[in-house]
Amino acid sequence: MGLQWVYSGSTVGLQWLYNEQKTNKRRTKDEQKMNKRRTKDEQKTNKRRTKDEQKMNKRRTKDEQKTNKRRTKDER
Repeated sequence: MGLQWVYSGSTVGLQWLYNEQKTNKRRTKDEQKMNKRRTKDEQKTNKRRTKDEQKMNKRRTKDEQKTNKRRTKDER
């Protein structure tokens, strides 16, 4: 990890703090990258869902129209 202990008086705390800051920056960057990826993945998934729902709605509409035509024919 980014923690490094150096035993030379007051340098110990400074070295740890500096390395901890580097580690935190790296973590923040990694989290930002992951969040961007998640957002893109969610957008792709939502687009796919929307397309699938539209397809299903078209099928339902066609099926309903066929069924209604059949019923109309049967009623005559």
